[in-house]
Amino acid sequence: MRTDKNANNLHIILIFDCESRLSELSEDFNAIMYRQKAKAKEADETIYWDFNDIVEFANEHDALISIHAGRKVNGIDKELPNSKALPHQFAAKDEIGKKIHFFEVGQKRDIDDYKKYIWPSVGKKPIIICSDCHDPREYEQKNPLWIKSKFTFAGLKQCLYQPEERVFVGDIPPALDRICKNKQVNIDTIAVHRKTDCVHKDMNCFDFQIPLNAGLVSIIGNKGSGKSALSDIIGHLCKSKTMDHASFLNEERFRKRPKNFADDYKGIITWVDGHSEEDSLGNSEYESSIEDAQYLPQKYIEVACDAEQIIYCNMDKNSFSISYEAGAIEDSIIKNRVIDVLEGTMPAFDLRRKKYEN
Repeated sequence: MRTDKNANNLHIILIFDCESRLSELSEDFNAIMYRQKAKAKEADETIYWDFNDIVEFANEHDALISIHAGRKVNGIDKELPNSKALPHQFAAKDEIGKKIHFFEVGQKRDIDDYKKYIWPSVGKKPIIICSDCHDPREYEQKNPLWIKSKFTFAGLKQCLYQPEERVFVGDIPPALDRICKNKQVNIDTIAVHRKTDCVHKDMNCFDFQIPLNAGLVSIIGNKGSGKSALSDIIGHLCKSKTMDHASFLNEERFRKRPKNFADDYKGIITWVDGHSEEDSLGNSEYESSIEDAQYLPQKYIEVACDAEQIIYCNMDKNSFSISYEAGAIEDSIIKNRVIDVLEGTMPAFDLRRKKYEN
């Protein structure tokens, strides 16, 4: 779409959910944007819209707004160059930058400039490189664009919350590059299935295959939902030496005799290099194996961290001096220091929660 926001020919792109009803969207666009809001609509070469009308239509239809920027033709910096911009044009650029979702630049070198000069003013927003080519047979790739998300509109929207972490322009993202160079130590999938010769045929506790990636940082779920079961299974398939501290795959729970439900299931771990290994969940022989990965079960951490001494560190920002206090958790001073540290993290968690609620 073309707008005249203090410019001659500024291009704006609206991105809609592929699940949207195209017929309704088309009807709304024709009724609102074409018949009511469009200006100079006598020809495609002259038609344009007021910027705020475009933003309003996009917001009402849950669309994302992308704008040409940097050295991109018909971009905000081409139409409103800083070297010639008047004060009201600077204000217009700032307003535009705050209301759009994506900056679509023309060259990779524009990205660093935008992060340095534009982000401090309008906030962090995804910076992408795309093509205006309407014929895929004539498309020539300048720089690969990587977006870390599911292939969904909701996944694309996650870029708005984490523009640096989820958008990368270049040959290969660093995290993926590390995996490609170390395929033998990165897990591709974890699977668990019931054996065909199982004993307890009336039960089927596990039947899944889960792909893993370099972005995995946590396993979440309610109490008793299977978090420890999954982490124990991964530790088991990696032949970890700490499995005697497992809270699920142990002789008191899933391996408890005489039923020993674990014997009915087999786990399969597949590494990125294609190598796979299979093992019964009932197998508890680890001593003679070589660990493929280290696993720290919760019980192991509780034992390792049940120390008799805590050291509290503090830096005086005025004098740049560092002080230390040592003692046991029973010491009232040390206990209060621990509480202060834990309570100090709450504002950070609150801010992160509010970020994803908005």
